[in-house]
Amino acid sequence: MFSTGSSARLRERAERRVSWRRIAQVLLVSAAVIYIVQRIIADASKLLEFDWRLKLGSLAVSYLLLFAAFSGYPVVWWLLLRGMGERLPLGKAFRIWYVSNLGRYVPGKIWQIVGRVELAKDLGVARSTSAASVVYETGLIITSGIIVFGVATVASRDATPFSSVWPIFLVLPFGIVLAHPRVLSAVTNVVLRKVRKPEITLDVGLRWAASVLALYGILWIIQGAGFFFLVRSLTAVSFRWLPQLVGVFAAAWIAGFLSFITPGGLGVREGVMTFLLSLYLPPSISAVVSILSRIWITVGEVVCALVSSKA
Repeated sequence: MFSTGSSARLRERAERRVSWRRIAQVLLVSAAVIYIVQRIIADASKLLEFDWRLKLGSLAVSYLLLFAAFSGYPVVWWLLLRGMGERLPLGKAFRIWYVSNLGRYVPGKIWQIVGRVELAKDLGVARSTSAASVVYETGLIITSGIIVFGVATVASRDATPFSSVWPIFLVLPFGIVLAHPRVLSAVTNVVLRKVRKPEITLDVGLRWAASVLALYGILWIIQGAGFFFLVRSLTAVSFRWLPQLVGVFAAAWIAGFLSFITPGGLGVREGVMTFLLSLYLPPSISAVVSILSRIWITVGEVVCALVSSKA
């Protein structure tokens, strides 16, 4: 057993880690906000001179595509659970996915996982299985997003300069390896053994994993197209910009997700989006679009959570 002194020291260390984490959160978000505000101030005159054109039709299309993508994520997670031997009603999977997804906005990425695990447990899904499904889902979403970003970059007529974005491709080999069912099972079971939880068996083939990866890729394209129509609802944007904007959205979302110390990638996603959009639009315009995109996607997430909770 731990002595009182040892327990006190452990609590002190835990509190110190939390304090440093909060400081890092504040610094990172502040840096992103300063960067975005500087982009707006430095180019403020172009905000007034810019050819803003509010198109409600394009805005409606952007939300239709966003909701279409949001409808797909719970379905793919439901398929993941089936591949792991769990049978969960599809309607319940929608409610669990949407409600737990709001946990991303609580500091620390763990709350989204905890929420989904506990909600699924109430319906008979083993904690270890649902936790593993979220880990696998995350790996496949990130991997497919990087692939979509890479393909969109190459497909663009006016491609994003590779020298500006090459670091994101460094993650791709790790994601592809992790997407293999055997590798994921091994990695997940190492974690489960350390926390003394039952191990899982991911009894699916490589073709199944590739199919799920492709489904996530399709959802990325749909959601990226929604972002394109969001931008198109604000100003005149040619359809030849579609690949670029799909790629920008994917890269910014991934960067925000990988910023583990900020809730929902707050500030980081907007900073990366501002930087990448600045390759095509004036910096001040890019900053405003990045802020509006946060509002756009948050409204979509809240609406889905509210509707599913009533079902």
